[in-house]
Amino acid sequence: MHWAHTLLGLTVIAGLPTPLGTGAAAFPVQAPAHVGSWKLVSAKSGGQTIAFPQGTTILKHVTPTHFVWVHYDRNGQITQAGGGSYVVSGNSYDETPEYGLGEGIQPLLGKRQSFTVRIAENRWYQGGKETTGDVIEEIWERM
Repeated sequence: MHWAHTLLGLTVIAGLPTPLGTGAAAFPVQAPAHVGSWKLVSAKSGGQTIAFPQGTTILKHVTPTHFVWVHYDRNGQITQAGGGSYVVSGNSYDETPEYGLGEGIQPLLGKRQSFTVRIAENRWYQGGKETTGDVIEEIWERM
């Protein structure tokens, strides 16, 4: 009878999820430096500082394969948003907005936007010429 309890116990233990049984990595995997949530702290277009309406917050969320950015006002209402896929290679970062809403998004949809990026400490420096002809410089801070 003792063997039956032992066998039952082993069966229960064997059925419990384990890191290997759930597909989870046995060791933590560090995400690439650009993956995460970012807040825009400075932006220029054509060398001129962009003055966003007071109370505007601009966030960018980047996963290993996609991005989304959102502008929202002091009341939490989204005023602009866009997102899609991207490719990063060294200091080259190319976004392709696939969806969005708000002023200025339509001319960008479906067109690859190529930028040069640099991440230092908790800041993402991004600059380049959009397909609309606008030359932008942005500084994002990790949240």
